[in-house]
Amino acid sequence: MEAVVRVVSADGALRRALVSRLSNAQGITARVQADVPRDWDFPEGDIVVVPATEVPPTRCQSLVAAGVHVIVLAALPRQVERASFLAAGALAYVTMNVDLSSLTDAIVKALSFVSA
Repeated sequence: MEAVVRVVSADGALRRALVSRLSNAQGITARVQADVPRDWDFPEGDIVVVPATEVPPTRCQSLVAAGVHVIVLAALPRQVERASFLAAGALAYVTMNVDLSSLTDAIVKALSFVSA
């Protein structure tokens, strides 16, 4: 099974910027693509990178139950929000910043689950 890293956001500029950065990030061996949040039906094993403002913890929980790895991005991280997403099964709750090392590390971790 070939995992796909899906950058999911209604914000086209954010999608393009993240796809560009992640496609060139060292350690990410999977295909990276942009998706608009429509039906939220992603294949098992895929990795969804999505801003916290665009996915409630309940949807995160549904995605995880379907075998999707969810990485939540937070512009302004909050402990209560972090706890809610992690309790819902998110693989990581990552601060959205210019340095992508935390996000890249989370994606590499998710890829290790898919490759295993």
